Amino acid sequence: MISRHIPIEPENDNYGRLARYIARTGEYAEDKEKPSLVWCAGCVGGDDYAEGIAEVQDVQALNTRVASNKTYHLVVSFRPEDEAKLTPDILRDIELRFTQALGLSEHQRHCAVHTDTQNIHMQIAYNLIHPVTLNRNDHPWDYNKRDALCREIEREYGLTVDNGMEQERGQRNERAIALEAQQGVQSFDSYVRERTAPILAALDAAKNWQDLHKELHRHGLEIRPKGNGLIIKSRHGKQALKASDVDRRLSKSRLEKVLGEYQPPMPILAKEESRYRSRPVQRCPAGEALYARYQAEAVERKQQADAEKARQAENLTAIREKWRQQRAEVEKSMMLKQNRRNLIQYARKKEAAELAEAKARLHQEQTAPPYESWNDFLRRHADQGDEAALAVLRSRKQSVEVEDSPAPRPPALDCIKAEYAEKQVEVLADTDQSRKGKKTLLAYLRMEEMFKEEGLRGLAVRPEDVTRSVDAKGAVVFTLPGGGKVRDTGKEVLFSGSDELAVKVAQFYARKKWGQRVRMDKGSIVFDVEAEKIQERPRKCLSR
Repeated sequence: MISRHIPIEPENDNYGRLARYIARTGEYAEDKEKPSLVWCAGCVGGDDYAEGIAEVQDVQALNTRVASNKTYHLVVSFRPEDEAKLTPDILRDIELRFTQALGLSEHQRHCAVHTDTQNIHMQIAYNLIHPVTLNRNDHPWDYNKRDALCREIEREYGLTVDNGMEQERGQRNERAIALEAQQGVQSFDSYVRERTAPILAALDAAKNWQDLHKELHRHGLEIRPKGNGLIIKSRHGKQALKASDVDRRLSKSRLEKVLGEYQPPMPILAKEESRYRSRPVQRCPAGEALYARYQAEAVERKQQADAEKARQAENLTAIREKWRQQRAEVEKSMMLKQNRRNLIQYARKKEAAELAEAKARLHQEQTAPPYESWNDFLRRHADQGDEAALAVLRSRKQSVEVEDSPAPRPPALDCIKAEYAEKQVEVLADTDQSRKGKKTLLAYLRMEEMFKEEGLRGLAVRPEDVTRSVDAKGAVVFTLPGGGKVRDTGKEVLFSGSDELAVKVAQFYARKKWGQRVRMDKGSIVFDVEAEKIQERPRKCLSR
């Protein structure tokens, strides 16, 4: 379940209109389907809905001091599979719990439950003006309170757990995932997250900041202030992550609540057990020797690039000096001023042309690119017949291997992954695209990649046969050849439950988006933050 506060512009603040809209009465009597449950609370007139509206309007009219909103509109949405569990008594209890959490127990409100959309949802209109004191309730930090209450109610009534603030914090950086897939080496993001458990364990036992600093030091890390928060960075490089993105317990506010005001690390004599270094994500016996060759070639490649850069700089300097001397000779001549100016201008144009020609020639003469990723190195050597490189390319990360699935990985899969990783990086680096636009393009690329990969495994659907669109709420909708739909809302993947192809595609797509850590319900798939390892679902639709 999720809760949303619907903002109301002060000029549009009309409690009566909102309450009638919620109950589909008055001017909204012919709009859509009637709610399944309607009630009001906190009113002197009792359960009379219309009388309650008039009472609220009278109370709000008595407060002439407040210029801001006097009405608070709340929507609480539930999963379709939870509808059978939500009896009228439970729904009324949930409304009361939200009212208490917001500090509005003594305030008037009007409520209705709707089932005319995909998700059963409750709408509540609160009067923010207290009926006795006539003071306005400011409901501070209402999002935090509502989010915590949602998780509490889900546990209490056995409802489907939705992503909230805590769950979202644990998800990996999308850019780090794309770069890791493209280059084939572990990202700093992945390195830190692998060590989150011992860091949090040390935090539980820590008595001061130095205890936490010691644990981070063991892993070659340190925590430092940046802006209004904290970052976790490498002690030996420039790599850094926002601490609260790794885990909410590492936010500045929570750490200072436990350990006091931030203290920088004192000189630590403890041994550093590990540090972040780029290492292959593929795990293969032949990989270590190959990676040593890759690193040696990288050093040689850099030396060669530096030498070529120095040669280029020397050549360009000579050209500039030649034309500087010619301009100086023109300046010393006795010709007319206008003629000198024309000749100097001509010399500058000739210099620019010669510099451009020299740069182009040096670029053509460059023997090798200055940088080659680990994946590119493997593909180059595999093309040359190196069986060890081919074996590494075919290998998977140990953390995502399925124990009972010994089937070999087709080499073409790695080519597809590399192709789309590069496309994802291009999208992420595009400064002209909005954040929303990037998410949409990444969803399109993810679905295309999924279809090409699964096509190798026998899925007879081509990407060009799938219609793509974005709905009014910003969700990306994929319409399959048979009419089934798969919808990516960002937090969940919804699908047509009656369409067998849509179910299968949604499962493959969710795994492409979140890896093996997914949880499937009747009509949706979500990221499972609690999963520690791959678990086959009862339906076994995710198996390969």
